[in-house]
Amino acid sequence: MIAGRFRVDPARRLPLFDQPSGLAYQASDQKNPSQPVFGLVCRPDMQPRRDVFTKLSRLRLSGLLAPRAIGPLHWAPDDAEREILVFPQLQGKRLAERPDGRFEPLAETRLSREVLPPLVAILKELDALYIAHRAIRADNLFFCGTDGKDVVLGECVSALPGLFQPVAFETIESAQALPGARGAGRRSEDLYALGALILALLCGGPPATELGDDELILRKITRGSCAALAGSRRLSPAMMELLRGLLYDDPKERWGLDEVQLWLAGRRMSPRQVLLPPRAQRGITISGRRCEMDREVAHVLAQGWSEGIELAASGELEGWVRRSLGDEERSKRMTRSRAAVGGSPLDPDLMLSRALAILDPAGPIRFKGLVLRLDGLPGGLAQDFENEERRELFTQILAQRLPIQWIELRGGGGADVIAFKKLYEALHSYLGNPGFGFGIERCLYEANPGLACRSPSLARFRVTKIEDLLPALDRLAAGQSGGTGPEFVDRHIAAFCAARARDLGTEVFKALNKPDDLASRRMAALKLLAEVQKLAGPPGLPNLARAMAVLLEPVIQGFHNRPYREELIAEVETTAAQGSLDQLLKVLDDPKVQRGDQLGFQQAQALHRAFTREIDWLEAGGLTDPAQIRRTASQVTAVLSTLAAVLVLVATAALEVFSL
Repeated sequence: MIAGRFRVDPARRLPLFDQPSGLAYQASDQKNPSQPVFGLVCRPDMQPRRDVFTKLSRLRLSGLLAPRAIGPLHWAPDDAEREILVFPQLQGKRLAERPDGRFEPLAETRLSREVLPPLVAILKELDALYIAHRAIRADNLFFCGTDGKDVVLGECVSALPGLFQPVAFETIESAQALPGARGAGRRSEDLYALGALILALLCGGPPATELGDDELILRKITRGSCAALAGSRRLSPAMMELLRGLLYDDPKERWGLDEVQLWLAGRRMSPRQVLLPPRAQRGITISGRRCEMDREVAHVLAQGWSEGIELAASGELEGWVRRSLGDEERSKRMTRSRAAVGGSPLDPDLMLSRALAILDPAGPIRFKGLVLRLDGLPGGLAQDFENEERRELFTQILAQRLPIQWIELRGGGGADVIAFKKLYEALHSYLGNPGFGFGIERCLYEANPGLACRSPSLARFRVTKIEDLLPALDRLAAGQSGGTGPEFVDRHIAAFCAARARDLGTEVFKALNKPDDLASRRMAALKLLAEVQKLAGPPGLPNLARAMAVLLEPVIQGFHNRPYREELIAEVETTAAQGSLDQLLKVLDDPKVQRGDQLGFQQAQALHRAFTREIDWLEAGGLTDPAQIRRTASQVTAVLSTLAAVLVLVATAALEVFSL
C-alpha cells in the first residue's frame, strides 16, 4: 500500500494514462473509495522528481494532473519494488497517443479562448512554486469534462525534466544536450515549449517532423526557432506575433507570462523581428558543411570532435573568429584558453571544450561528444551511469573541473550558478579519493539526493533514504543460505551511506579499502552497518546479523585460542539472533580479548621455539656425543670443585665460631 491508503491492481491496465516513463494501472483510495485514481508504475531506470512531487502533492489544481502519493511498492509482475505515483483519474481523452501522433487541428479562436488561458494559469501557478514543468507536449495534454473543453496539462514528476521532450519542443541549448542532461530549466523553457505546442495544436501534429533532430537544431540556429518550426505555414499576424515572442531564442528577450496574458487580453505589440547572430564574412567548412555562424560552428564541431581538435590546436578556429567574424577579443580569449598550464600542454579535449564555450557562450557544456547543461549533469550522470563509456566521460568532466571552467569562462553567474559551482567543487574532491565511500559513486549520490541506491545487490529494492537501507538488506539476507549471498557493502552501498548519513565521518570507510585482507574488510563492513543501524535503525535485523555472522567466519578463525574460538562461535550465534549489529561488533571487536589472545599466542610461540631448540639439540646428539660428554663432565667437575671449596670454607668458619 502506498502512503497507507492507495492500492494498485496489476491486473487492470489503464493505457489512457501511460507515460514514456511507465505504465498506468487501476488504483483505489482506501480512505476515499469514491475518488477514482490510478497508479503510474515507473520504469526501473526512471528518477522521479521528488522535490517537485513534494510541492505539487499539497495542491489541487484543476488544470494540472498533480500526484497524490509516491512510494516504492513490491510489484508482483516484476517481483521487485517499483516507484509508483498515484494520480486522480481524468474523465476525458489524451490529445495525441504518442509524441509524433496526429490529431484534428484547432482553430486559432478556440486555441486563444479555450486552450491557452488555462495553460497560462497553470504555468503561473507553477512559476509561483519555482517549478518548471518541462513536459509540455501534445501527447501530455488532455481534454476533459462532459463537452471535452476542459484542458488539463499532464504530469511532470515521473521522469527527469525534459527527458522525453521532442527536439522541436526544446530550446536550442537544451535540444543539443543528452535527454537526461537537459536540466530542470526555468520558466522560459516552459514558455518555449508552449510556443511549440501552439504550433502543434494549429497544425494537427508536432512541427518540423520532416527534419531529423540534428538538422532541426541547425535550422533553429541558422534561421531562428520560429521560422524553423513554422516553416511555410500560413498563420494570422496576431498568432505569428505570439509565436515569435514565445520561440525567441534569446531567453532574455523571450516573452514571459505577463506578455502572454496581455496578448490573450487583446493587446497587440509591435511585431518582433528575430535577430539572428551575425554571419561570418567567409564561412568555414567542417565535416562537409559550410558554416557561417559561431553557434553553428560550435554545434558541428561538437559532433565531429576529432576535426574540432585539429582546428583548435592549429589556431585556425580562432583565426576564423578574428578574420571572418571580426571578433578580436573573442579570438584572443580562445588563444589564451589553449595556453599551456604549469608548463604542460593543455589536454586536447579540454582545449576544444574551452574553445567551444567561448565560441558559443549560450550553449551547453561539450566534451568528446557528450553534451550537457550545467544543471543537467546530475541527471545525466544518473541516467547513463550504467553506460560504461558515458560514465567514464562524466568522470573525466568532473576530474578536469570542466563545469567550473565553463562557469568561469562565462564570467560567473547568479545564485543558482554559484550553488552549482560549489556542488561541482565538492564532486571534484570526492572523485579524487578512489576508495570506498568516494569516487564517481559518491558523486552520483551527492549530485542526486533522491536517487535510489544502485547497488546490484539492491536491484529488487528502491532504497532512496538511509532509513530504508538496512531493512532492504535484512530482507535480502533472509533469502540467502550458507554464506553464499553478497558482501552487503559494495562501492555503491558505501557511497550511498556516505552521502545520506554524513554523521558517519570518514574513518569508518578506510578499512574497507583492504582488498587482500578479507577479515579486516568484513569487519569494516560490520562497523559501517552497525553505525548506520545506530543512526537510522531499525533496532532488530536478525537476518542481516546472522548473514554477517556467517561472513565473519574468517574473523573468528583469526583467534588463536581454540577453546575461545568455540565459545566465540556460540556467542556470535546467540548475539546475531537478537539482530543488533552493534552488539555483534562488540563481541568480535573486544580490544581486551584481542590483546589477551595475541599475548597468549606470543607466549605459546616463545615456548614452542624453546621446545624446538631442545628437540633440535637432542636430535643432534646432545646426550651421546663424546665431545659434548667431555665438555659436560668438565663443567660438572668445575661446579663440584667450586661447591667443595665453598663447603670447606663454610665448615672452617663454623668451627671458628664454635671454638669461641
